[in-house]
Amino acid sequence: RPVRGGACGGVYTAPVPALDHGDANELQRPLTAVYPGSFDPITSGHVEIVERALRLFDHVIVAVGRHPTKPGYFTVDERVALISECIAHLPRARAGK
Repeated sequence: RPVRGGACGGVYTAPVPALDHGDANELQRPLTAVYPGSFDPITSGHVEIVERALRLFDHVIVAVGRHPTKPGYFTVDERVALISECIAHLPRARAGK
């Protein structure tokens, strides 16, 4: 059941374990998704996409980019910190630059 509120003010939905990617006897590699964007600022919609991606992938990296000519509201380091706070409930997701 979704819960409203939280650090990011969005809807929190409990993450679903990653899908089984093959036969148990096969050598399995974890599947990692990279979610690139400016995330200036991060929204509950961005967090929901990460939650949904974790249903398909073992790990999700939220990659923060910087536009070469447009100034942002937050620095890249501030955005990484905000994203890390917003996805703290998702142990298989992390933010980076």
